[in-house]
Amino acid sequence: MKNCKEKTVVRQAQIIDAALDAIAKDGFKGLTIASIAKKVGITNSNVYRHFSGREAIIDAIVSEVEISLKKITSEACNKNDLPSRCLQNIFLKHIEFLEMHKGIPRVIFSDEMYSGNEEIIMRLRGIVKQYIGEIKKVLKKGIMEKEFDSGLDIDAAAMTFMGFIQSTALQWILFRYSFSPKKRGEKIWKIYLRGIRAR
Repeated sequence: MKNCKEKTVVRQAQIIDAALDAIAKDGFKGLTIASIAKKVGITNSNVYRHFSGREAIIDAIVSEVEISLKKITSEACNKNDLPSRCLQNIFLKHIEFLEMHKGIPRVIFSDEMYSGNEEIIMRLRGIVKQYIGEIKKVLKKGIMEKEFDSGLDIDAAAMTFMGFIQSTALQWILFRYSFSPKKRGEKIWKIYLRGIRAR
C-alpha cells in the first residue's frame, strides 16, 4: 500500500512538472491534458486518475508555490544572521526557485491562468500577503538593529523587494530564458541593499 502511495506522489509530481513546462513554453493555452500526458509518457486517462482536470492541476501548482515560498522564508534565516544576509538569502532562493520551475513566474505574475476563478485569486493573494509579511519582519529587525535606514518605509521596501523579483522573472520570460536570473538577481540585490542600508 505504501509503495502505491509513493508511486502516486511521484506521478503527481511528474504531472505538475509537465504542466509547468507546458506553461513556460506556450503559456496557459499550452496547458492541456494531452500535452501533459505526452510529456509524462502516459495516457490522458492516467492524468485523470491523479487530477480531476486542468483546474485541479492549477490548484496543485498554487499549493506547490505556497509550500515552496514558506520553505524559502523559513530556511533562509539562521538565528545569528544579519537581517541583510537573511533578506539576501530569501531573494536569491526565490529566484533560484523560479529558475528551477520556469512556469512558476507565469503562474504567480499573470492572471491569464486564474482569471475568473475567485478562489485561486484569493489563495494567491493570501500567499503573497504572507510572503510580504515575512519580508516586513526582516526589514523591521534590520531597522531595530540599525542595519537598515531608520526612516525606511517598510511597506514600500517590501513591495520593492517583490517588484525586483517580479521584474527579473518578467525579463527572463520575455528573453526566452536566455540568461541566468540568479546572476541578474545578484546584481539587483546589491542595488536594493544600497537603498535600504542605514546612512
